[in-house]
Amino acid sequence: MKKNISTIFIGILIIVLGVIFLGDSLNIWNVQIFFDGWWTVFIIIPSIIGLLKKEALASSFLGLSIGILLLLASQEVIKWNMVGKIFIPIILIVIGLLIIFKPGTKKIDKKNLPEYIGLFSSIEEKANKNFKGANCIAIFGGVELDLRDVDIKSDISINCTTIFGGIDIIAPKNVNIKTSGMPIFGGIENQKESKEESAPTIYINYVCIFAGIDIK
Repeated sequence: MKKNISTIFIGILIIVLGVIFLGDSLNIWNVQIFFDGWWTVFIIIPSIIGLLKKEALASSFLGLSIGILLLLASQEVIKWNMVGKIFIPIILIVIGLLIIFKPGTKKIDKKNLPEYIGLFSSIEEKANKNFKGANCIAIFGGVELDLRDVDIKSDISINCTTIFGGIDIIAPKNVNIKTSGMPIFGGIENQKESKEESAPTIYINYVCIFAGIDIK
């Protein structure tokens, strides 16, 4: 059975730890297990595994960055007050890249899609029967998109960007839902049960930063 990269990485890591402990037990070398900042491995290793699995890449990258910065500070390579000064710009760079190069499962080419924007406010939108997709943006606000009366006959995409806000999508019954995106200190919850494969699909492409998206 083909092994994925993350499984191989975990296996190699366990073997290396076993060799280190064996050599220490046989007095071949002397290993100081609890080095300064040893606890950062519990941040660094899961983040590396997340990157290898390509799961929540942005969160994994940020976790790896903060883990390395904390380790360097513990080892007195950098000063503690530099951790925040370096990490905050990294967050801003990642957020900017996500907004520009928004990931997604599938993008249906539809021009002039309506935009529903909740900027420091909340809006509720009930889509009409001719709904073909949308761009939803919630920044320090909220967007509720009600699709219950929409008769979807072909695949569509909804592009969601939320920063310190929330987006609620109320989906119709006769569709499948597929989501893909980058959560950074946030997440998406899909409460919609999948239907038969022949049903049309709503592709939710999202960037979620300190925020949440609910699909009902």
